[in-house]
Amino acid sequence: MIRKAAIFTTIVFVLYTNTMYASDVDRSKIKAACLSTVLINGDKVSTSTSLGSRDSTISFNGVGAGVIVDSRGFIITNYHVIEGINRIQVKTYDHLEYIGQYISHDPSTDIALIKITPAQPLAPITIGDSSHLDILDRIIVTGHPFGYDYSTNSGEISGLYREVPVKDNLKYYNMIQISAGINPGNSGGPLLNTIGEMIGLNSALRQDANQIAFAIPVDFVMEVGADLFQQHTSRYCYHGIRFKDVDVNMIGTQHVNVDDYKILAIDSIDHDSPAEKAGLIPGDILLQANDLNLDRKLDWQCALIDKKEGDVISLLFDRNGTQYKANMVLQGPKSRIARGATGNTNLQSGRIVSPASQNTVNRQPAPAFGTSRSENPMAEFVWNAFGLRITPVTQEEFLQRTEGMDSLYIFEGAVEIQEVKPDSVFSPLQMRKGDMLAAIITPSESWNITRVSDMKYLADRWTPEEMGGDKVQVIVVRNKVLLQAKLDVIRNSLANVSRTGVK
Repeated sequence: MIRKAAIFTTIVFVLYTNTMYASDVDRSKIKAACLSTVLINGDKVSTSTSLGSRDSTISFNGVGAGVIVDSRGFIITNYHVIEGINRIQVKTYDHLEYIGQYISHDPSTDIALIKITPAQPLAPITIGDSSHLDILDRIIVTGHPFGYDYSTNSGEISGLYREVPVKDNLKYYNMIQISAGINPGNSGGPLLNTIGEMIGLNSALRQDANQIAFAIPVDFVMEVGADLFQQHTSRYCYHGIRFKDVDVNMIGTQHVNVDDYKILAIDSIDHDSPAEKAGLIPGDILLQANDLNLDRKLDWQCALIDKKEGDVISLLFDRNGTQYKANMVLQGPKSRIARGATGNTNLQSGRIVSPASQNTVNRQPAPAFGTSRSENPMAEFVWNAFGLRITPVTQEEFLQRTEGMDSLYIFEGAVEIQEVKPDSVFSPLQMRKGDMLAAIITPSESWNITRVSDMKYLADRWTPEEMGGDKVQVIVVRNKVLLQAKLDVIRNSLANVSRTGVK
C-alpha cells in the first residue's frame, strides 16, 4: 500500500512539473519568434558541424535556418549553412520564397549575413540578453531539422562558457550548452527563452552524445553581426564615428563589462567628419537614429542601411545626463588612409621620394574581434598566420610618440610590434620590437592598422583575389621615421615575400 502511494505521488509530481513548464512558456511570443525565422534551402555537399563525426559527402536539401534581424530582409545565420550553395533559397513562415544574396561572413566565428528583398516589411526577431543566463534556465529551439520546417523543442541550459572545436580551423568560444536536440536543419536558427527572445544562435551538436548541443550567445552574435553590417553600409556612406572596441570572445565572461557593448557610447570621432560637423564628441551616448532606438551597434548599422552621401540622420543623444538632438549629413564612402602612398619609397633610408597629397585617415574599422589580451584567440590567429605579436597604440599615444615626425599622413593610431616569428610572412621586413605598424595598403584599399582585429581581418583575406592584387605596401614607424616596404600576398610563404626589409 505504501509503494502504490509513492508511485501515485510521483505521477502527480511529474504531471505537475510538466504543467508548470508548459505554463512558463509564452506560446504567442514563441510563435512570433517563428515568424522571424526562415528556412534556408540549397543543394550542397554537407560540411557537417557534428562533433566527433566523419566528414559527410552526402548532397542534401533543407540545409538550415536563419534569423531575420531587420525588416528589410537582412538575415543572420551560420556560414556553414550557406557555404557552397550557389543559389540560396529562403522561405519565410508564410511560405513565400526568395533568393538570398550573400552579404558577408566572418570565418573565425562561422556567422554570416545574407539578404532577401521582401515585398512587405518582415518582422525582426526580438533580441534578448545572454549575459545573465544560468544553468537550468528553460530554453526553446526552433528550426527545420531534416527539412521538417518550423519544428520546436525545449530543454534547459546545461552549461556555459564552453569551448567547442568544430573543424581544424574553427573553434567556438563561450558557447551555451543545451539539452534540447539540434539536428541538421537547426543550425542558424534562434535559441529562445520562454518569452520568445533570442538568446543564442543554434550552431553545433555532438554526433556521439545525446542531449548535448551548443549555441552561440546572442550578445556575441549581435556584436559580430554589427561588424558584418558595417562592411555593407560603409560601401555607401561615411559618418566618422567609432565606438568602443569590444573583444567579442570575452562577451559573456567576467572579463567584459556588459556596459561596454550595450551602451552605444562614442569612443572617438574623425576630424572634419559628418559626426564632428554635427557637434558630436567622444563620450556622447547615442539613443536614437531617425527615431530608431539604439540599444547596440547592430541597431546603428540598421539605421544606416540604404543611406548614401547627402542623406541626413536625425540623432538623439545623451551628454552628461542631458539629452540633445542633432542632424548629421552623411558623406560618401572614404578610403581608409590617404591615397598615393604607394609611390617609389626607399625603405632602408626611410625617405618618401614620391610625394602624397595631404589627407586624413578616414578608417572604417575591420570587424572587431579583440584587443591585445594574451588569452584572445584572435591574437593567436594573427601569430599563426602572420608571425606577429602586436599591441594597440591609441591615436593619442601615436601622436605623442611621433611628434615632430615628417609625414604627410594623419593616422588614427597603430599597433606596436612585440615579436616577429622567424621565417614568417613578415619576418623578411626585419621589423623590431617597438616598431609601430601603421598601415597596409592594397591596390584597391588602404587600412590603418590600430588593433589586433584589423590584422585578423586581413589575415582572413590574405589572397591576391581578396586583396585586389599580389602585393601590398606596409607602412612602419620607427623612431619618428616613416618606413615602407612591399610584401607579396601569399600566406606563410617566405620565398615569395619581398626581401626589402625595415633596417
